[in-house]
Amino acid sequence: HQNPTLLSDTEGIWLHNLVWGGINAGGQLESYWFYEHLYQLNEDGNYLFDHRWHFRPYYNFISTIPLNNGRYQDIEAITSTDQLRAWGQKDLVQGCAHLWIQNTQHTWKHVVDDDPTAAVSGTVAFDGLQPAGAYTLEWWNTYQTDPEQQLLRSEPVAADANGTVTVSVDDLST
Repeated sequence: HQNPTLLSDTEGIWLHNLVWGGINAGGQLESYWFYEHLYQLNEDGNYLFDHRWHFRPYYNFISTIPLNNGRYQDIEAITSTDQLRAWGQKDLVQGCAHLWIQNTQHTWKHVVDDDPTAAVSGTVAFDGLQPAGAYTLEWWNTYQTDPEQQLLRSEPVAADANGTVTVSVDDLST
């Protein structure tokens, strides 16, 4: 049953979170049936809104990850605060992982209700990688559609002696 309140979310935050939430270990493409929530035309044929662009950043990110190799499993990330959500997967054979970190208060309902989302800082940790292994951490902008501008920065990160990687998250608002 369609929810008319979603039409108040002119930024499409609900769709962004639905799409990126699919990065979890049991993730799948959700077949969303109510196109009226994705885009809407007014009487003269112009768009009142069109949220379909939220699919592009996710596609650009996930399309290079070989999820079909059969080795990916739940990343089982642990956050230092319940104001952070971290979902993703890891491939322990190849020694790589991917995850989406979200401020749990940045929801479509908070945006529609004009309830400001406070930025949150904390850490996200996951294990299973090579003890003391060196890795490259990439930070992506999940709202940017231009592939040239999606990658915000890359930085070295090391697993500790137990194979745990801990990532610091600073002032995450969305």
